[in-house]
Amino acid sequence: MAEIKNSEIMKFTVNTLIKVISKRTTHAHAFHTVEGVINQLRMKYDFLTNVIIQNMMYSETGSEVTVDSTIDTVSSIDLINCITELVGRSTQAIGEEADFFFLRELRDNFQYENEPIVKDFLLHLNTQQFQYIVERKEEIRREKTFFRIENSEVVIPALSALIYLLGKAKSESEAVEIISNCMKNYEKKFDCFTYLHITKTENDHQYTIHVEPELNALPTNQFVIALSKLIEQIGKLIEENFEQSFIDDFKIVVGDLNIAKMEKIGLDLALINRRIRYQNKKIMIKVLLTLVQTLQSRTLDGSAAEIIEESMKDLQHTHDMLTYVKKMNPHDKTNYSFYVVSEINFVESYKLGAALRDLIKSIQTNLKDKTFIKDFKKQLGNEYLSEIETLGVNLHFLELKYA
Repeated sequence: MAEIKNSEIMKFTVNTLIKVISKRTTHAHAFHTVEGVINQLRMKYDFLTNVIIQNMMYSETGSEVTVDSTIDTVSSIDLINCITELVGRSTQAIGEEADFFFLRELRDNFQYENEPIVKDFLLHLNTQQFQYIVERKEEIRREKTFFRIENSEVVIPALSALIYLLGKAKSESEAVEIISNCMKNYEKKFDCFTYLHITKTENDHQYTIHVEPELNALPTNQFVIALSKLIEQIGKLIEENFEQSFIDDFKIVVGDLNIAKMEKIGLDLALINRRIRYQNKKIMIKVLLTLVQTLQSRTLDGSAAEIIEESMKDLQHTHDMLTYVKKMNPHDKTNYSFYVVSEINFVESYKLGAALRDLIKSIQTNLKDKTFIKDFKKQLGNEYLSEIETLGVNLHFLELKYA
């Protein structure tokens, strides 16, 4: 029987890693995990440049691994060291998802066990399995016995980052004032803000964050909700100033250790990022633009914007947030542009949803056009349609009502 080639062993190792990780997470997660580890190791093992993984979303396996035959000239020791480290780092990368039997399952899925090079690798894998079990048990014991993250450990770096990022868009002095006012406005709703104080120093270019002991006595879940709301509100205020996203910069400023603590107590930065991205101002502008586009084909005299403006005026007594929307030139019927004031981002989501629902309903009622809402939904697109539905705007119900 011909001796197994390095390229075959490497290809099988990568495919097996993706397969076993996929069972614990998703294929996409497994693919990005293994690809990321290989990229990290290329500096140490340059022959890994000959290992390419392609994400084949619709294929049977979900990915395709290509290994160039030049890897067959690599020494057995280097190959064993490489795949051992590849497995070890992949195990660390998926964290708790690995569980106690990850490495054992990986071993059980391995073929070519009679090949000398594979035997050596499996010995390494057995050692890794034993070390992992010992370390994981110790980690769990420490977490249960000692590990508790205080609310103050999270809030201080979070507030410092918010002040820094808001200070870049405005000034540090303004940032302190805005965040302090925001916390004060939330005090009735969230107790934790009564135990937090940001104080400017005499030279007005420095500040101190004071945390009262009562903050750490509050339930973690209540604290997380309050902090999430504060981060979201400041993010909405200055999101447009960031090339990537506010949350990406927030993570960099806060640092990996503090981010890990935040995630540990349940702070969902991905969710906050989504709420900031689809902030009230962006949603309102998109809805207004779509209303104009949908009305234009139904109004020959170019009065689309005027119809919207009149409907908003009629609704302002029940939805005062609509005063944040202005027509760019109220005297020009052909100008379809609206200006939305940034303060609308501080309006609670359910109020925005109620205003949008009544605005669309008002226009539909005045038009008496059975296909208006259907066309509006098509113009709006699934992404924003899903977003306004989370705000309570049930266009399907309105469509049935006026059909």
